[in-house]
Formats: sequence, C-alpha cells, structure tokens
Amino acid sequence: MLGRPSCFWLSHLARPYIFLGYDLQTKGYWVYDPDTQLVHIACNIRF
Repeated sequence: MLGRPSCFWLSHLARPYIFLGYDLQTKGYWVYDPDTQLVHIACNIRF
C-alpha cells in the first residue's frame, strides 16, 4: 500500500507573499512580493 504523498515536495519553489485583499474583477487575490517589491494577482495560493 502506498503512503500519502508528501505535500512539501514543491516547497522549495514556494515564495512568501503578503496578502493584500481580494480582486473584484477576477477570481484572484492581491499579493505583495517583498523580494521584487511588486503587487501581483494570484489565483492559486495556499494560506
């Protein structure tokens, strides 16, 4: 029997963002990237 796959196998690719709010025109979230100092709209994020 196979065990549960690890949820962290892509964790080295994850980037920390700061949640700013919800986008009203798309199904996304406004997030701030402190490394590049830019604001992005992200659709697939995990809190």
